[in-house]
Amino acid sequence: MSNPNLPLEVRGLTKVFPGRISFRAVDDVSFSLAPGEILGLLGPNGAGKTTIIRMLISVLKPDGGKIFSFGKSLFEQRSDILQHTAFASTYTPLLLFLPVAENLDVHGRL
Repeated sequence: MSNPNLPLEVRGLTKVFPGRISFRAVDDVSFSLAPGEILGLLGPNGAGKTTIIRMLISVLKPDGGKIFSFGKSLFEQRSDILQHTAFASTYTPLLLFLPVAENLDVHGRL
C-alpha cells in the first residue's frame, strides 16, 4: 500500500530498451519524496536519470515498478496527477536576477 502523505513514491522502477542486445537503463529503482523535500538525480552520463524523469512525468512507460503521488497510482490516475505536476529541467534557462525559490515559482506557474 502506498503512503497518501508522500508527494512521490517510486517502487522497483525498471526500464529496458529492446534491441539486438537489450539495454536495462533503469534497474529496480526505489525512493520517496517527503513533503517539503527537493529531489535531485545525480549520476554520470548513461546512469538513467533522464529515463527516470521521463517515466515520472509519464512520457515513457516503465517496464516494471510503480509510481505513486499522494497514494494515487500514476498508471491508474494519470490525468489527475499530471494536473498537479510541474517539471523544470536544468536545460531550462533560469532567470539569473531571481532567487532560486522565485525561479521555481515562475517555472511551476508556467
